Amino acid sequence: MKLMFYILIIVFLGCFLTDSYSSGGSPVSNSLKIELGGEWMYGYTLYKIGGLVTEPNGTSGNAPFPLSEIKYPLNIFLVTLKGDWSFIDRFEIALDFKMSLTSNNGLIEDSDWGSDTDPTALVSYSTSDSTLNFFSIDPVFLYKIYSENSFSVSVGPGFLFQHYYMTASDLNQTSQAYGSGYVPGEVSTYELYQYMFYGAIKLNYTSDLVIIDFLAGISPVFSSDDDNHILRDKENKASSTGFGAILRLELSRNISDNIFIALKGDYIYITTSGTQQQSYYSAPNEDGAPVGLADTINYTQESMQFTAGLDIGIVF
Repeated sequence: MKLMFYILIIVFLGCFLTDSYSSGGSPVSNSLKIELGGEWMYGYTLYKIGGLVTEPNGTSGNAPFPLSEIKYPLNIFLVTLKGDWSFIDRFEIALDFKMSLTSNNGLIEDSDWGSDTDPTALVSYSTSDSTLNFFSIDPVFLYKIYSENSFSVSVGPGFLFQHYYMTASDLNQTSQAYGSGYVPGEVSTYELYQYMFYGAIKLNYTSDLVIIDFLAGISPVFSSDDDNHILRDKENKASSTGFGAILRLELSRNISDNIFIALKGDYIYITTSGTQQQSYYSAPNEDGAPVGLADTINYTQESMQFTAGLDIGIVF
């Protein structure tokens, strides 16, 4: 799959760099555009817990930070669908859908710190194979505030929703508390929701050869997740708020009167903080804990995501 993706990139780069693929050399510009394509997503999302710990009876104490960290890889291919409508010369509405095309995703890393003598000592480390199902939707509304010759500037609001569902299996673990070894089969699931309400600025340059669009956005972020440790009958649910940033670049070029190709890339960074509630849903369990809420602990979450891909589109 990756080899085919690289081959397609090279072919489409040839379309950009040679005139033989173009019809008159003029790129598409406005009206209604529909794009279908594929992207490679690479990066990670991780969370850390530690610091203030509050028990159900209200008593609290401080743990090292981080006490635990789980890092989830992002390494899959996506299929994308985008609609872009420009109207009344100054307005633009775009809607971008993405969903996972492949699911094999790489290794999840789980680390725990804190021994009786050294709170910074690594006491447990494990890796698991993972699968990822991903979906996102990203509408944005833009208003052109400046236009001269081949250059324009637009601003407006956008909303990005991302949903991740991961499974972990075939655990390899080295642990002072639980021993070392291998556990086959599914060991945990992880579900993450991210909501970004961003303000965007878009720069556009149009020439006879290519259209270049660059968008930057900053945003408050709301995030929630659910980490189900199947082996321990334990569920960890967190909610957090924070900050996010988006950078997006697209280069498009005609290959006929109303057909175009586009090379594109995105960068998204998110950081949030909040609390995580840890509960046991079955007993007896590996930790010897009763069913119900165990404690609430401080929580931080970070995501860094790169995507790169290509589209083919049509103008109506």
